[in-house]
Amino acid sequence: LTTVSGYSKISIQKYFGIKDEDIHIIPNGISNLFFADYDKAKAKDYIKSKFGVEKIILFVSRVEPRKNHILLVQAFLDLKLYERGYNLVLLGHKSITTPAFDVLMSNLSGEIKPFIFMNSNTDDTDLLEFYRAAEVFVYPSMAEGFGIPPLEATAVKIPVLCSNTSAMSDFAFFGEDHFDPGNYILFKDKLAGIVNTIHGEHVLENRAAIVQQNYNWERS
Repeated sequence: LTTVSGYSKISIQKYFGIKDEDIHIIPNGISNLFFADYDKAKAKDYIKSKFGVEKIILFVSRVEPRKNHILLVQAFLDLKLYERGYNLVLLGHKSITTPAFDVLMSNLSGEIKPFIFMNSNTDDTDLLEFYRAAEVFVYPSMAEGFGIPPLEATAVKIPVLCSNTSAMSDFAFFGEDHFDPGNYILFKDKLAGIVNTIHGEHVLENRAAIVQQNYNWERS
């Protein structure tokens, strides 16, 4: 068998009793499009003109309980980032019912609702532009077999906060921006910190280089 991560390999061994030597890891790759140079101002203008959002905190994921949208939305609300002009952008379709998340969203006030933008049908061109336009990317998922979106965001060289659970534990290059999604107080502090921190270009470039070296389709 082949699978995409050490976490997935361990899970396969656990649930199916398959021997370690019979499972081979071939990681997913990130498209070269994400590593291309771009004009951030143009990306921001494009997204603002087409979707009406700017100063973006981005999360790309299907909407289901394990993806942990509630954690991010609650921290966005508690930190009152909307008062600073930030827009929380959630891109992805709903694949499993999420009653708790639905209740949270339905209870938003009319003042706050305009600052949380959801789109369930974003094409590849617009998705890339959203990444490029974003100020910060956040990935609070509680479990992944691999975890492509935080690597795509890293390739675009924007600051990323990434969960450190399951397959994402392999992404140690996130350093202090790696967090436990089960610790809300810590996550809220990290979100507050990342929107207030100017990441040096060398940090973002180094992370992008690590992703390009280790997660590219040619190598896979």
